[in-house]
Amino acid sequence: MSKINSRHNNILHDIVNKQYKSLVDYSEEFDVSQRTIRNDIKEMNEALTTVNHQPVIINDNGKLCFKNEEVDKKLIDSLFDDKNFYTYKLTPNERKTILAMVLLNSDSYKTIANLSEQTFMSRNTLLNDLDELKGWFFENSMELTPLRRRGFMVLGSEKNVREGMLKLLLLNGDMMLREDNDKNAVFHRLLLQELDKDNIFHEIEYILEEMEEKNDLCLADFSYREVSFYLLIMVYRLMKNNELASNNKIDWSKLKKSSKYNMTIELMETLSQKYNFPILPQETAELLENLRSKSYIKNNSKRIDMIDIQILINEFIYKISVELQINYYLDFYLYDLLVAHMKTAVHRLEQGHSIENPLLPQLQSMYPYVFDEVKKYLKSLEGYIKYQFTLDEISFVVMYIVSIMEKNKTKVKALIVCNSGQGTAQLISARLQSMCKQIQIMNVISSHNLKGINQEDIDIIISTVPLRNIDLPMIQVSPILTDGDLYNIQSMIMKLQDEKQKYTKGYEEKNTEQKPNDETLNDGTSFHSDRKFIDILSLNRIKLDIEAEDWQDAVKKAGEVLYNDQKINSNYIKAMIDNIKKNGPYVVIYPGIAIPHAESTDGSREVAASIIRLKNPVHFHHDLNDPVKFVIALSVVDSESIDRPLYNLTKMLGEKTFVEAMNEVSTEEQLFNIFSTFENAI
Repeated sequence: MSKINSRHNNILHDIVNKQYKSLVDYSEEFDVSQRTIRNDIKEMNEALTTVNHQPVIINDNGKLCFKNEEVDKKLIDSLFDDKNFYTYKLTPNERKTILAMVLLNSDSYKTIANLSEQTFMSRNTLLNDLDELKGWFFENSMELTPLRRRGFMVLGSEKNVREGMLKLLLLNGDMMLREDNDKNAVFHRLLLQELDKDNIFHEIEYILEEMEEKNDLCLADFSYREVSFYLLIMVYRLMKNNELASNNKIDWSKLKKSSKYNMTIELMETLSQKYNFPILPQETAELLENLRSKSYIKNNSKRIDMIDIQILINEFIYKISVELQINYYLDFYLYDLLVAHMKTAVHRLEQGHSIENPLLPQLQSMYPYVFDEVKKYLKSLEGYIKYQFTLDEISFVVMYIVSIMEKNKTKVKALIVCNSGQGTAQLISARLQSMCKQIQIMNVISSHNLKGINQEDIDIIISTVPLRNIDLPMIQVSPILTDGDLYNIQSMIMKLQDEKQKYTKGYEEKNTEQKPNDETLNDGTSFHSDRKFIDILSLNRIKLDIEAEDWQDAVKKAGEVLYNDQKINSNYIKAMIDNIKKNGPYVVIYPGIAIPHAESTDGSREVAASIIRLKNPVHFHHDLNDPVKFVIALSVVDSESIDRPLYNLTKMLGEKTFVEAMNEVSTEEQLFNIFSTFENAI
């Protein structure tokens, strides 16, 4: 029987899915000769004959297909069932990948004879591959060591060995978790089986999914794949008594505050019982750091180990919104996603991890000014965490900012003028609608039809030919619509949207009268997702014209208001002051306004806020926002309970009219009503 290799797999997958290609297509795709593809057809047909399936032919159009359309997918799948290195023909890269995994998974020297028997490779092939693999191991902080008469062995730390295994699985198994839909499933399965000798991978997946559900979170797909492979490698290494080096510097007091701590403990206990390995502190700490660095679609961050970061992120959003004139019309969903993403990004930076954004060049080209502003206003956060955001991390933040900007902008109505024919015109139209979501194409015409167009219904003209006597904004582009054309169009669109936004806002302010809200005080029993800032405030926790000697005295007096209402204990006040002493005046996130806080473990009893307005402003020693007149103290139980109130507070404080109103009130009741009125208008 002929060997089935990955190229055969790809070709058969294409034919089954009616994605017909020619000899030339496959010759270019696989970088082989057309003669090689003809040999592939012969080998595939020999294999297809063994399962009584019709052969592959070249039709009259030069495309590879089956002789007729009656395809039995089960018969074809049977060709790839239970494949091993004898019946599956490895490509050179696949061969080296398997060999690297075999060596990493071995705890003793492997002779050429051992490796040949295990992989069905010839002696010469193995020696050549091993020579090439030396460089890969060196690049990954390991050494492939030969020893006369004993063979080859990989030397390196346990951490580096595991990282090498994970890298092989991730780089060569992009779709391994969904192998039923993966046309390279055979090789992926063989690679995984080289590690997963007991076939426990799907059991581990099931355990991880149970833990996600139990802990009310959902990993993003790529992160789920990483964690699944990480757990598989960890389990097998511990079953073979290969442990990570012990670490006496683990700060358990910090780790226990993480929202992923409980899940980590439950995972370790479940896996330990099922696969019979000891629970070691260094393994638990490493798994926790791994889970904390991942991306989540749904997060359970109910602890406040990063509440300081959340405050600084609010400062970042406030500053960049003012600079880019976003005017805080971002919605809570996008805000929540941005906060969650930036928290994860901070943790990645602290752990020395990084991610890549494939859209980075395109984003830099289209939004260079947004990159500049994001870099500028991330400095406070970077100064606090003592790490600098990479360009890739910045680009993800830019994506959120641009989404916020574009979400609330009105569509720009465009007219396409093209003299090159209907096909070119429709191509330009399709690409514009794909690349510029904020554009609405009203019509596609030739230049000689321009006189009959009502220009009042058009905002911009995009033309492939020069036009004269046009009063509307006009951009001339190439018929193939280059990246430069797209950048110019995007720039013009954003300029027009800004003008529309200013006009619309001015009209609404002129014609809208804001009515005060006379709702009674809320008892604060609403669900977290619906809770407002006004729900965690009360009239008795607002004090005006308070005298304070300095910033410490101001924080103390704001804290005493919470203490007197039994929302915190006395330790919490000291913790708020110590927090600022330790981390600096980052709590002064707006001009004249400070938001001191501490962690729940420092004595918070209930989520609540107090507000004091100082008779004489005090200095917190902030570079930009001193002196401080308002101190808004927060008692924080968990990050979930404070998310929406903090969002609403941030949004209100970003409004100039709101801050002016705060300064003008003369009674506590008036200030409470100001908060209620503005928050209900959000």
